[in-house]
Amino acid sequence: MNNPSTIPNQLQCPSLSPIDGSAATLAYTQKLLDAVNAMTSVALQYHRQPERFMEEMISCLIKIMNFQAGALFISEKQPGALCLAAVATAPGQKPTTEQSALWRAPLLDHTQKLAQQTIDQGQAFIITADLIPPHLKPIGAALQNQAADRLISMPLLVEQRPIGVVQTVVPIQHSFAQTEVLAMQLLAGQIAVTIERLWSFMALRAEQERTRAVVDATNDAILMLDATRRVIMINRRAKFFFGLAERDVWGKEYHQLYILLTLILDEPQRFTQWFLPLLESETKRDMEEFQALLPEPRLLQCFTAPVVGHDEQYLGRILIFRDITREREVERMKNDFISIVSHELRTPLTSIRGSLQLVLGRKSMETKPQSLTLPPRSLELLNVSLSNTERLIRLINDILDISKIEQGRIQLQPDTLDPANVCQAACNEVAAFATTRGITVQIETPEELPSICADRDRTVQILINLISNAIKFSESGQQVLLSAQPFDKFVRFSVRDWGRGIAPEDQQRIFQKFQQLDSSTTRNAGGTGLGLAICKALVEEHGGRIWLEDAMPHGTVFHFTLPLAVDHADQADIPRQLKRQTLVLVVDDDPHVRPLLARLLEKHGFHVASAANGVEALEFVRRKQPDLILLDIKMPDIDGFEVLRRLKHMNHIHPIPVVILTANDLGEITRTRALRLGAFVYLEKPIASEHLISTIEQVLDQVENPAITPG
Repeated sequence: MNNPSTIPNQLQCPSLSPIDGSAATLAYTQKLLDAVNAMTSVALQYHRQPERFMEEMISCLIKIMNFQAGALFISEKQPGALCLAAVATAPGQKPTTEQSALWRAPLLDHTQKLAQQTIDQGQAFIITADLIPPHLKPIGAALQNQAADRLISMPLLVEQRPIGVVQTVVPIQHSFAQTEVLAMQLLAGQIAVTIERLWSFMALRAEQERTRAVVDATNDAILMLDATRRVIMINRRAKFFFGLAERDVWGKEYHQLYILLTLILDEPQRFTQWFLPLLESETKRDMEEFQALLPEPRLLQCFTAPVVGHDEQYLGRILIFRDITREREVERMKNDFISIVSHELRTPLTSIRGSLQLVLGRKSMETKPQSLTLPPRSLELLNVSLSNTERLIRLINDILDISKIEQGRIQLQPDTLDPANVCQAACNEVAAFATTRGITVQIETPEELPSICADRDRTVQILINLISNAIKFSESGQQVLLSAQPFDKFVRFSVRDWGRGIAPEDQQRIFQKFQQLDSSTTRNAGGTGLGLAICKALVEEHGGRIWLEDAMPHGTVFHFTLPLAVDHADQADIPRQLKRQTLVLVVDDDPHVRPLLARLLEKHGFHVASAANGVEALEFVRRKQPDLILLDIKMPDIDGFEVLRRLKHMNHIHPIPVVILTANDLGEITRTRALRLGAFVYLEKPIASEHLISTIEQVLDQVENPAITPG
């Protein structure tokens, strides 16, 4: 828009100062206060209706000042871009064409240019019918037609920043003194501040509505408690998850919310035990899983975190519930599928391998059977078949192992082992593979190496994986070194090769599942990328640590540690005999399992009582407190979980340690649930008798000495 011609100085409003006290009568002061109050009332009444708000503001100004008509120009998007927001006439008068002509075409172009001039100079202008610049002559004619004396154009300023212009028409009979100009300036300032606040409110409300829309659109249930522990937010998904209306929870304190949770969650007390300590903290974040019963069964993953404002002030705590029922079901189906397929594959592969070994001769035989008269080409093909069959079996075993690890189903059978003997056993297993690659494997172990406490099969598996990898990535004629030595309270095993090494950027991901180095050597070596992930899980399950030491460009060293065996010879005989006289209650609904477990425990010096179900078990505990309970999960009447719950509420001087022994592979959720309900250990049938007895003894030791952790 082009700026209009300059308006003469005599048409500009003078720079006015507040009137002297002698002229400021009480009536005039009261009039100004009433005017400001009227403006405030309009703002409060119409703050949700922006267009009506503008009309009422200009109408209020006209009424207060006894003007004939007025209009409001607003700079909405950018300074200087003015648009007509509202037009109003004096109260009691019907709008006529003449009264609003100044703000309709063709005069609107002139009044808008005047408004722009007002904005540009930040100065109010008074246009009179008899004193007007040439380029505004049409305005003077319009004023005469309306029997008006003058047009006032005044900027709306907020901290000297123009946000609009107010224009008013003064009738001829109206005496317009200097005090009226001052009042006009005061009210224009009030309008400017009110409009600015309206814009801030509208922006805030729009932001709140967007935030609310996003929160409602999410697929997770969201609750928020403020700093006083009152519920101040519940989204649409939460209402659906829990079958609640907003009025059911809005403004409720946590103890009132807990009453609702007792109807919804399977274990509301566990939720409270988990959540209340977090509610006390302004920094902690955590995640847990809970089973919801109503309005329909769901497995919910709950995440909670503090909510902090821009000024780092604590505002409250948010709870986010995610429905993972389907996710867990798909995971279970996936694991079941892997387990079934893998087992179904291993059965025929075992027959194939056995048949090929019978034809070719076992590995322990130095010569082939005399009856074997096959052409060299046939022997070569059979050897290739046997080699790939064994490779396929190893891959299937890796997939099964990683599936068990993900479900937390890896159960170790720790024993006292000689590290040198374990190293030799692993080397014997990879000897044929090393020979075909032209690699020699050397063992270095010091004399009198201390024993370790570990699962023999799993330890050999770890070593075989590491040695096999070292062989794969070594050139023919090179050497792989396997060593073991004391390392604080552990024995450290090391596998060293002199291959091309592992780049630093690959070392961070090499222990992750399905990760292989992107090189031609790696691709030719084959594999699933599960070996090192399995090694890491097995080492950590033993309580050890595995790491990589880079020796580029001269190879790689993998280290891992396993704990030393506890020297039981130092323990006194009398405490051990006392432990053997403990009473163990066997709770199992299988009539064949109960007597078998009883005989096993009695053989190792325990007194044994039996119960066929949970009701009998609880009745026995009321009469006589056993030292330990061996508890099944799936039973008639009440299951093992309910037994655990009721045991918690029984008044015992000392809690009874419970060992879960179940044949039902119910997954990680069930294991975690049992342990949280108070079980010490979760075991699965079938189990080696030595492992069962060892676990029971460790649990009893822990009860007497809490510093001991059961294996």
